[in-house]
Amino acid sequence: MVQGEGKLYLCVIKELYDGTVVSWKTQARPTAELVVSTVEWAVATSPRQNGISTNLHSDHGSQYTSDAY
Repeated sequence: MVQGEGKLYLCVIKELYDGTVVSWKTQARPTAELVVSTVEWAVATSPRQNGISTNLHSDHGSQYTSDAY
């Protein structure tokens, strides 16, 4: 990290079947907007498969319990 720069938070959505990263985003603060935009990107770019349901597991941090999420 370069001195004077702050933390960078990473939100990742990973396919548990084969470990591929489906979606990821970074931001200077861990906000609900970071999580929502990562999920929206995953939904927009993932192929739809008939009859297959999707489950999303999180660490239940405040970003994942917000009304926006």
